[in-house]
Amino acid sequence: MNLFIFIFLALVIYKVLTTHVSSITFLFSLLTLMLFLIPYFTLWSTFIKMGFIAEKYEFIFFLFIFLCYAGFIIGDWLSVMNKKKDIVEQPSVFKTIDIKKFETYSIIVGIIGLLGYGFFIYKSGPLYFIGHGSGDISVGGYVYELRYFIFSAVLLLFNAFLVKRLSLKGKLFLIFFVVFLCFDAYVQQQRGSWIRFGVILIFSYLFTQKSQDKLRITLLFSKYKTIFLSGIFFAFLLTFTVHIRKFYSPNTSLAQQVGLTIDHISQHPDLLFGGSAVDEGNEFVTAYNAFHANEIAGTSDLGLKWLYPFLNFIPRTLWADKPTWIKFSTNIFTMMLRYSNIKPAPGSAETGFIDAFYRFLWLSPLFFVAFGYYTRKLHTQAIQVLNKRMFYICLYVGCFYFITQNMMPMIIFTFYMYIPIWYVNRNCMKRIYKNHE
Repeated sequence: MNLFIFIFLALVIYKVLTTHVSSITFLFSLLTLMLFLIPYFTLWSTFIKMGFIAEKYEFIFFLFIFLCYAGFIIGDWLSVMNKKKDIVEQPSVFKTIDIKKFETYSIIVGIIGLLGYGFFIYKSGPLYFIGHGSGDISVGGYVYELRYFIFSAVLLLFNAFLVKRLSLKGKLFLIFFVVFLCFDAYVQQQRGSWIRFGVILIFSYLFTQKSQDKLRITLLFSKYKTIFLSGIFFAFLLTFTVHIRKFYSPNTSLAQQVGLTIDHISQHPDLLFGGSAVDEGNEFVTAYNAFHANEIAGTSDLGLKWLYPFLNFIPRTLWADKPTWIKFSTNIFTMMLRYSNIKPAPGSAETGFIDAFYRFLWLSPLFFVAFGYYTRKLHTQAIQVLNKRMFYICLYVGCFYFITQNMMPMIIFTFYMYIPIWYVNRNCMKRIYKNHE
């Protein structure tokens, strides 16, 4: 077992160090390291002593994770080998864009997001300021999720800013949108906001660099120290935002909350490696027990549940009996209650690997081969084509949620962010056709 784990660890570290950081392969490798391998080496004995996991599934669990990870890497490699056959659009960037119209539409997208999310804040009243997950959700998901349009506007305007085509008005709106989203991330303790900010700002910049496809993490450290440190800062914000929830209150100051959170983390440094917490809600513990449960139950819906995020776009006014994500097809938490060692913690998630296990069982690695192939192909196109790049950045955010949670947020967040971007690009870009010989 130890030899197998060390081989797995060596492969993942090798990919983290040698893959360019804007690729989803880098994200996939880094999160596999953080979610599974580091907790195994640092917290395995703790989880055993606390009774959170059944030790007998150790090898088969990591074998499954390894096969899925290897499948993704194989798909990525196949796409690289096949990229010469791909017909990639010639770079157009902003030469073919009506920049004034582009800026105006981008601002309108952000304003629509502000109006929608502002209505949620208005309806919530003081409840909005209570903390994470608070507010009047009776406004409906279609209104609440409009806040993602503000991130769409930031992505659009920031890309215009990077090529020095943004007017003073556009810059002021960009600053306003960013300040508002930072305020909301603090009040609601939205770690997802820091994920989106980090990906949008850092990757939009990296894609403008000529040697982008060669920017490995080691090169970032030596050549782009500011970007490297920014990545570490956003990563720290994710952990910090999770733990400040324990101390946030409208009646305490930011300085008090920050001080208490830093003291808490310094007294429990394992929290830096333990994900959300070292308890039953830990990502590793949830994933391990969800796998344990389905290894016994053997249930598979052949991907049926992954259709739900698309069905979820249908309003309840048209489908009054529309089921929820939990009730549509297999409920992983029901399986965990029946067969595993733990009672699932509120808000915990099984990770994308285990979500796939409930869809395809041991055929899941084949899905990851296809997933790795597609994401590499899209990355190759994103290097040259602006519209593909923006979709890729939205998908990168979505992949963060898929790997750490499941397919539902990946599809929802990717499409909510990209739909307004698609509309803006479609209406502001002038098409240039070129024959490929």
